[in-house]
Amino acid sequence: MSDKIVISPTSRQEGHAELVMEIDDEGIVTKGRYFSITPVRGLEKMVTGKAPESAPVLCQRICGVCPVPHTMASVEAMDDSLDIEIPKAAALLRELTIASSNLNSHAIHHFLVAPDFVPEDLFKTAVDSVGTI
Repeated sequence: MSDKIVISPTSRQEGHAELVMEIDDEGIVTKGRYFSITPVRGLEKMVTGKAPESAPVLCQRICGVCPVPHTMASVEAMDDSLDIEIPKAAALLRELTIASSNLNSHAIHHFLVAPDFVPEDLFKTAVDSVGTI
């Protein structure tokens, strides 16, 4: 007789997710399914009818984890809709902004998952040293 393990909700991802594993009599996983649903945020509807310059301000507040990409996406959408071609320096500045956001996001991600992979005493030492940097 097989057994089923359900982990719901899972953590450390955006949206709602569930992991379902079927286990055989010997304790071996025979089947695994991962369901992930990211809710519709409706950014397009939220900014419809508003002044175009309000879109970046409104869109960045939809997500506390990644406001910069939402801001940049709305700015690029405005550029496209108004047929604006930005100067090369502005494009580079936008790329730098996104890159710094990615760097920040990755650092936070590693900090949040570290307790799952690093011995507790080493993690505490690392956390304490962050305050001295």
